[in-house]
Amino acid sequence: FFFDKNAKKYRLYYEVPIENKGTEVRKLLLAEGERIQDFISGNVTVHSVCGLDDTHGIHGCSVAFDGKRYILLGNAHADDRQKRYFCKAFSDNGVDFYGLCPVFSQSDMNDYKDTYNSVYYNPYTMEYSATTRMATMDRRIALMTSTDGQNWSRPRLILHPHQENTQYYAMGVSHVDGIFYGLLWRFVTNGDPSDMNGYMENDLLYSYDGYCFTPTGLSPVCNRPAPPEYGCRQLWLLNAVTEGDNLILCGGATNI
Repeated sequence: FFFDKNAKKYRLYYEVPIENKGTEVRKLLLAEGERIQDFISGNVTVHSVCGLDDTHGIHGCSVAFDGKRYILLGNAHADDRQKRYFCKAFSDNGVDFYGLCPVFSQSDMNDYKDTYNSVYYNPYTMEYSATTRMATMDRRIALMTSTDGQNWSRPRLILHPHQENTQYYAMGVSHVDGIFYGLLWRFVTNGDPSDMNGYMENDLLYSYDGYCFTPTGLSPVCNRPAPPEYGCRQLWLLNAVTEGDNLILCGGATNI
């Protein structure tokens, strides 16, 4: 979610499940509005993002805009796990994407990231950056960089959980007013690292350079509501934008 100076609108990229393919295999949609209030009231224009693999779908995608070009990073998410891969694509208008291909070699079994991948532009280094994690049980946050969006560095580990029964599921990053805000998804399990019935909190981190992130005292940055409200079980914040003097947090929630 960000204000697109090119389109002069707020843009929200989000995923919806593809019919008959379960909840993990999805298509990417784009909602546009001129004000934050347009999204709250549902007064938005929705586009289908074109140029992706409609056969397999996507999962955990994000889009960044550097002022000239849009870049998408995420997962090509087939029903067959062995055919999934970490992918990139580009666009000149934010709607029609081209050049969908693996970020790394498909022969590398470590190049699939099965969660939200946050891509952002660093105006100080004029590089693209992306926070991601490997598709393993031991969930940690890694950082990749690229000068052209095509050729990426190998993931470098930047965050590792130290609390028992805690995993780091993903981290969305936004550059707002000269600071990179990291919204870290802290997943607390019930003792079994493969158990998905835990709960998610969101911690706030910050960085001045987009590389080294420091925790704040805001842990969690947003409290989960009481059952049965949405967010009582899972709450994941993706990024932050400004509208006037307000800082807007965008994310999702569930009440499973």
